[in-house]
Parts: sequence; C-alpha cells; structure tokens
Amino acid sequence: MELKDVEKLAHLSRISMTEAEQVELLADMQSILGYVEQIESVATTGASQVAGSLRNVMREDGEGHASGAYTDALIREAPASEAGFVKVTQVFSGDSLS
Repeated sequence: MELKDVEKLAHLSRISMTEAEQVELLADMQSILGYVEQIESVATTGASQVAGSLRNVMREDGEGHASGAYTDALIREAPASEAGFVKVTQVFSGDSLS
C-alpha cells in the first residue's frame, strides 16, 4: 500500500485529510496488513478447512408450554394492566397515523 492508495481511499470516501493524516493512516494500514499476513502464515495443519460448520447450532425443542401458561404471572408483574393486557403510555395520537 502506498500514499497514493490512501489518497484515493480518502477521495472515494469523501474525507478530507491532511498529508500528515494520510501518512499516519498509511502507517496504520501497513501495520494492519502486516498483522493479517502474520495470521495467514500460521500453520493450520490438521485443522478443519470447513469454515462455519457449526453456525446457528440450536437446541432441539422439547415440549412447549401450554399457550398462556405464564400470562397471568407476567400481567401481574407489569406496572399497569387492564382487562388482561399490559397498559402502556400512548406514544402516537390517533390523527398522526393517517
């Protein structure tokens, strides 16, 4: 990576940078790229080459709860309720929805 690459990135990002900031960013980028090269060079012999083979692992669903099994307990914990529903402060007025 060179200074002209930093200038191009700044231009594409519509970021104005002084030459000193560009030089500093170039040094940071070179450090980051050097670190990435170091990680890439690590031997992974014997490690699985399949990336993400265990993504989104979820437990098997057991028997579910009966519908409404906890409703009364949850309604009792609410600060305000009315006719079996949690009562909340009005956020929008009726005429603002049209």
